[in-house]
Amino acid sequence: MFCSYDIITITLKLQNISSLERFKRKARREQYSPNGAGDKKMKTNVNEYDFVRSFDEMNRGDNFSRAGRFALFGYLTDLEDDCGIEIELDVVAICCDFSEYTLEEYNNAYDTKYTEDNYEEEISNNTILINYYDENKFIIQDW
Repeated sequence: MFCSYDIITITLKLQNISSLERFKRKARREQYSPNGAGDKKMKTNVNEYDFVRSFDEMNRGDNFSRAGRFALFGYLTDLEDDCGIEIELDVVAICCDFSEYTLEEYNNAYDTKYTEDNYEEEISNNTILINYYDENKFIIQDW
């Protein structure tokens, strides 16, 4: 014979099972439903090698040198830490927002006559300058 405690336990177990089944059915409906399926996103963390490789995968490998992509990753992750935000990896947007130059290329593009002695201060007054010491190049945020 069942005591009242056993009946309550069985009832709770049945309620939990039915709740789980409802959840599973709902999940299956939403999984295959075309309504709202594109609104859902899942985040993926990338390390610096994933970041660098993503430019090649998007056929944007020529926008930045390999060293420049590592410098960009460092800048963007520092920005995340400093501001307390998460930045979504959008290779096309990064290519539109940033450019890599040698000093000569920059002077030609912006019709300036900066030298090795004064370019860092002058460019930093106008935009973000990501300076790294490989191939004598630097990256700026386009303005």
